[in-house]
Amino acid sequence: TTEPTTVPTTTEPEVYFDPLNGTILDAPFTGRIHGHTISNMQENMPHVNLVKADIVIETYVNMNNIVRCLALYSDASNVEAMGSIRSTRLVFNDLARHYDTLLVHAGGSGYVLDEANATGVEHLNVDQLYRSTTDPISAATAYRTKTRYSPYNLYANGPGLKAYCEAYGIST
Repeated sequence: TTEPTTVPTTTEPEVYFDPLNGTILDAPFTGRIHGHTISNMQENMPHVNLVKADIVIETYVNMNNIVRCLALYSDASNVEAMGSIRSTRLVFNDLARHYDTLLVHAGGSGYVLDEANATGVEHLNVDQLYRSTTDPISAATAYRTKTRYSPYNLYANGPGLKAYCEAYGIST
């Protein structure tokens, strides 16, 4: 008689990756990607901490020559300054839905903001939040520097955004 042959089975360990930069993680990614609208005009140079973004998508946002970036961060919580933050545009709503991002911006046209709300794009207007005089958590989401002139001087604050999201139940 012939004895049945058994083949030992081994289970490969799970490997988890950061969804933006491919870094191997110890556990599944449970964070929230942040998408920050960044000016790419000459007046905004040099950028602040754009190099810390995992992905930068540059696109024309009108028919002329205005170029903006959507900087995607898989973890923006430790980045003290990101910017300068500018108004959002329609194309960023599409990208925010694709990456399931929390869209961080400095306002936008009524049409673009209405479309974001109607299609489920979760977004924060840090220009409005940082002006809060009654809520220090909101005010800590961004700041304006005096070293540049407006509108190129608004910067998102990663630790402040994280605190705001935690305080108001927004997925981070």
